[in-house]
Amino acid sequence: MITTYMPSMYWAGPRCFSSSLRWYDLRVIRHLEKMGWKVYYPLLLVKEEIDKNPGAKLLGRYGLIRTTCLGYIEKADIIVAYVGLFWDTGTAHELEYAVQLGKPILMWSDSSVYMVETLGRNLETSNPNEMFCKALPLNAMSVVCDRFVEVSELYNEGISPEELAKLIDRNAREILKNKK
Repeated sequence: MITTYMPSMYWAGPRCFSSSLRWYDLRVIRHLEKMGWKVYYPLLLVKEEIDKNPGAKLLGRYGLIRTTCLGYIEKADIIVAYVGLFWDTGTAHELEYAVQLGKPILMWSDSSVYMVETLGRNLETSNPNEMFCKALPLNAMSVVCDRFVEVSELYNEGISPEELAKLIDRNAREILKNKK
C-alpha cells in the first residue's frame, strides 16, 4: 500500500466562536482539504475529545481543551493563525507554543491592520494600493510569523472561501518549501 504525504496545518484563532465566521472558515478548510491539506480545527477536535471523554476536566493546565490544542499544534506542519481585529489571548498562547516548537507560522488578517514590524518583508496584501498601517495590539515579542497575509476584501468587496483557501495554500506551501 502506497501512502502519500499530506501536509497539515493547525487553524488558530477565535473565529470558531462566532457561528458566521465558523461557517466561513469551515468552507475555507473544505477547500484546503481538497487541495491536499490535513487541517486541524480546534473546535471540532475538542468536541471529538469531549465526546470520547465526557467526564474529563476541560479547563486548567492539564484540561482537555488545552492539551488537545497543544497536541495538534505539535502534529501540524504549519500554523495558520488569524490575527485580525478579533484575535484573542488563546491565539497568542497557541502561537507562542508553536514558536517554542520551531513551527512555521502563517498569520492572516481580514482587516487593514498590519504589524508594523512586518511591513516591507513577507507581507502580502489583497489591495496594495490601499495600504493602511495600524498597529495590532501586539508587542515586539508577538511578531513571530514567517509570513503575514492581509485580505481586507473579506468584508469589503468579498473574497470567497475558495479564494482565501488558494491564498493560504500558496503561502503555506512556499513557507514549508523554504523551511526544508
